[in-house]
Amino acid sequence: MPANEAERLVALAETQLLDSEHEAVFDAIVALAASICGVPMAAITLIDRDRQWFKASVGIDDPETPREDAFCAHTILEPTPLEVDDATADERFRNNPFVLGDAHVRFYAGMPLVTGSGHALGALCVIDRAPRQLDATQRESLRHLTTVVERLIDARTESLRQQKLVRDSEERVARSRDFIRKITDAMPALILYLDGNRDVRFANADVGRRFGVDAASLLGRGFAEICGAELYAEIESRLSRAFAGESVSFEGSRVVRDQFYYYRTHYVPDVTANGGVQGVFALSFDITAQKQAEISAQTAERRLQLIADNIPAAVSIIDPEHVYRFNNAAYERAIGKPLAEITGRPVREILGEQVYAQVLPHLDRALAGHGTQFELRQHRADGPRFLRGSYQPKCADDGTVVGVFGMILDQTELKQAEDQLRVMAEFDALTRLANRYRLYDTIAGSAARAQRHGAARALLYLDVDKFKAINDRHGHAGGDAVLVEFARRLKAATRATDTVARLAGDEFVVLLEDVREVGDAERVAEAILAAMRRPVRYIDTDIAVGTSIGIAFNTDPGEEADAWLHRADGALYAAKSAGRGSYRVAA
Repeated sequence: MPANEAERLVALAETQLLDSEHEAVFDAIVALAASICGVPMAAITLIDRDRQWFKASVGIDDPETPREDAFCAHTILEPTPLEVDDATADERFRNNPFVLGDAHVRFYAGMPLVTGSGHALGALCVIDRAPRQLDATQRESLRHLTTVVERLIDARTESLRQQKLVRDSEERVARSRDFIRKITDAMPALILYLDGNRDVRFANADVGRRFGVDAASLLGRGFAEICGAELYAEIESRLSRAFAGESVSFEGSRVVRDQFYYYRTHYVPDVTANGGVQGVFALSFDITAQKQAEISAQTAERRLQLIADNIPAAVSIIDPEHVYRFNNAAYERAIGKPLAEITGRPVREILGEQVYAQVLPHLDRALAGHGTQFELRQHRADGPRFLRGSYQPKCADDGTVVGVFGMILDQTELKQAEDQLRVMAEFDALTRLANRYRLYDTIAGSAARAQRHGAARALLYLDVDKFKAINDRHGHAGGDAVLVEFARRLKAATRATDTVARLAGDEFVVLLEDVREVGDAERVAEAILAAMRRPVRYIDTDIAVGTSIGIAFNTDPGEEADAWLHRADGALYAAKSAGRGSYRVAA
């Protein structure tokens, strides 16, 4: 049981989630979690006094299970995720009925659902019937989904509180009305509400601006009076349909205060519970710019409209002599030259000899009647550009090929995004250190180097002493500031050739290559301990920071990374047991 069990149960009851109906958003989250992690079972659980209840689940039939058998009952005890790679090898779960029984649980990963009250109410978990591990992307995705669930629960709890406050306080109602007023005033639309007598009961600021008056001065006035006889005569029939219960949408144009407007208007009836119409919402959007664009497009040549305007690509037409006969504006951006210097000039001249040699086989193939696709790397003054091209034969009515339709898509941003995603997959977003995935990859490479050069290696396994207390006192922002500074000092205390990684939370690892003896690693550990003795300045507060270090020396390139890390972790545990702020060397 958590130390704050009584308060936790109160917070859980406040959510009113227990025994509630299924909700599509929670069902979607567990389905997404199962899909991302590639497991048959996933659930959002709530840990009640004596039971584990499933708010949403995939692959699990029971609506609830005894708390004493629940993996998630362990997850809520710590703020960090719980991962069980193989439940049969874990002393806590090897005799669990869900491990021994038909459920055949082997793998479990659970993220505690910590709400705004600070209590862990349950978990978002994924379960498999075979032993396994999550990769870094899956773990990060699960963490993001957990945040979404926490925010949904917080939003639900807050909504329940607000409902009670609204019932108890007219002041809350007034604030809500003011909030609605601010939203509608910020919307780029005319918004009105007409009562059964067609008098204005609500008008947002845009209505007042359009008619050149204060919107409040329109309240209580008849809509016909505000519109004027001519406009009201045009819209009266549509307004009558809305008061008869029909939603009505239409477009029109008017001159208001000497300015011409196109508009799109929607009349939405306000229907009561018994089916009567007590009023009409009127929303009118200024679509002048859109209409003017449509008119301009309609007067343009259809070929230019279809090719140049509606296709997000650089488009060209090339004749059989390999000369450009048409290029759209996007082609100018793709090639990096003005259209006046492209159209009517040979392809060889515009693309240059090197690029022309790449596209020539594809151009000849298209002129022979066959479509083709290709990729190009273009060097320009503003940097390299990555382009994907397509040539399709342009045929006359009799089928004769009279040219080539060319399209080029600039995929530079996509390429850059892929490179950025690659960095995100290998580096920790907060500290910019290598993440677990990159660390394992580096360890594998270091083993090959150590075997080749006959050198030894060392692992330093660290965490921030009393980091939970820092988070509790200074919040997550303060904790993040400590982690960033901790990472910076680690980098400063190690060599440029050493690898510094953040595994998770406040756990860090330093990989030392090309060391001769344990003393080399011990000297690095002492330097790190010294660097961490200075407090971290956060806002106007000095935060005391310390660390404990476990050292695992290695002369065997064949030792598995997990085993090596496990030895270093054991040494870290010994250092912490000895009172923290020190290091210990693993056997």
